[in-house]
Amino acid sequence: MIPPLPPPSAVVDGITYALRMAIRQGEPGQLEPTNRAIWDALWFRFFLIFANSIVMLGMDHAWLIPLLGVIALVDTLSYPVISHFVLQLTGLTGRFPLFILATTWIGNLRVIILFLMLMILGSDSLGGNFLLLVVAIWMIWAAWSVATRSLGQGGFAGAGMVILMMVVEVMNASVIIGMIHPLVANTP
Repeated sequence: MIPPLPPPSAVVDGITYALRMAIRQGEPGQLEPTNRAIWDALWFRFFLIFANSIVMLGMDHAWLIPLLGVIALVDTLSYPVISHFVLQLTGLTGRFPLFILATTWIGNLRVIILFLMLMILGSDSLGGNFLLLVVAIWMIWAAWSVATRSLGQGGFAGAGMVILMMVVEVMNASVIIGMIHPLVANTP
C-alpha cells in the first residue's frame, strides 16, 4: 500500500538532511531509512518534478497535466527500481534503503536549488549560467559523496551509481523532450 503524502515536517527534515550531507556536515544514517521516510522522499520528488513541469510549460497547456503526472511518476520511480536491481546484482541489497533515501533527498535538494536559481537568474546571463554550472558540479559531487558513504563502498561504486543516475535522468529528459515538446509545438 502506498502511504499518504508526507507532512511538512518530514519535507523540512528531508531538505535539512540533504543540505547537511551536501556540505559534509551530516551522514546518510542520520535519517532513519524506514519505509515511511523513503516514501516521503519519493512523494516529494514526484511533486517537485510535476510542479517543475507545470511551471516550465505554463498553465496554457493544462490539458497536458495528466501526461505530466505519468511522466513525473516514471521519473520518480525509474532510478530507485534500476538502482535496486544493480545493488541486488552486486550483493549490496541491504544498503538499498539507506542509499535510496540519501540519494533521493540529495536529488530533491538539487532540483530545488537549480530550479530556484533558474527562476531568479534566468538562463540568458553568462554569470548566471556559470553559477548554475558551479552549483551543478557541487551537486554531482554531493551525490557521489552520499552514494559512496551510504553504500559503504569505495568511490568507484559511488561514481558508478551517480553515473547510472545521470544516465537515467538523461533518458527520462529525452522522453520528456521527445513527447511533450512536439505536443506543445503543435497546439494553436
